[in-house]
Amino acid sequence: MKQLTPTPSPPRLATVNPLILVFDGAGNTELNSFRNISNERIAWRILCNAPTRYVVTPNKGFLFRQEKIDVMLLLNSLKYHRRHAFVVQAKTAKIDESNRKVSFTLERVPM
Repeated sequence: MKQLTPTPSPPRLATVNPLILVFDGAGNTELNSFRNISNERIAWRILCNAPTRYVVTPNKGFLFRQEKIDVMLLLNSLKYHRRHAFVVQAKTAKIDESNRKVSFTLERVPM
């Protein structure tokens, strides 16, 4: 019988608060706090499956260890749909990395 070995889970780098956003008719702006909980510098970005409906500022950047930033999410129009979603990506970043776009590009594997 084959023995199953548990796979280690990836380390958590950041927390987002609140996890669920509610845009009501009166105020179309939500404020999220994004915190680096690791002991390393991280690069982060926020993606949306409806990018023309929302404005996210700032939408990417770098955070040093234990640093926190507030992110504003603005609904452009009243065209909200329940399937709209935001994805927060974070990865460790070296001190000399300064280009936010390049830090998330995939490295090509030589064939």
